[in-house]
Amino acid sequence: MHQHKSTSQQKLKKTGLRRTKALLATLEFFEANVAPVTVGMILEHLHGQGILANKTTIYRQLEQLKNHEIILEIDFGDLQKRYELACDDHHHHVICTQCGDILDVKLSNELFTEEVRIAKETGFVIERHALEFFGRCPTCQD
Repeated sequence: MHQHKSTSQQKLKKTGLRRTKALLATLEFFEANVAPVTVGMILEHLHGQGILANKTTIYRQLEQLKNHEIILEIDFGDLQKRYELACDDHHHHVICTQCGDILDVKLSNELFTEEVRIAKETGFVIERHALEFFGRCPTCQD
């Protein structure tokens, strides 16, 4: 997680974005969380820090961080956007459909092979992909 912090702080310095209390606290929140977070979670954290920010401000900041490739937007198909720090180690998620627990998972290189095959067969230049796994965690299986 320390690697995320130094990388995200370095990226932020290069953006020229105004380093407001809300932006810095939002970035620190990302650094402290392994799982993707929602806007509601960010707002709750900021208010807990005594930083008054509204949803519009947070969405604007998230869009800026996303445009500068500091964070990624993740869609689990439940109409609720989530965000996490962009990092060099590409991973996917396994999500519990009962309690909502989210874990990062890495796949073998076979997925890269499939991506290359799909690009070759379709003529597409693949820019990104999304693959998430849904099920019940060990706690919710009982």
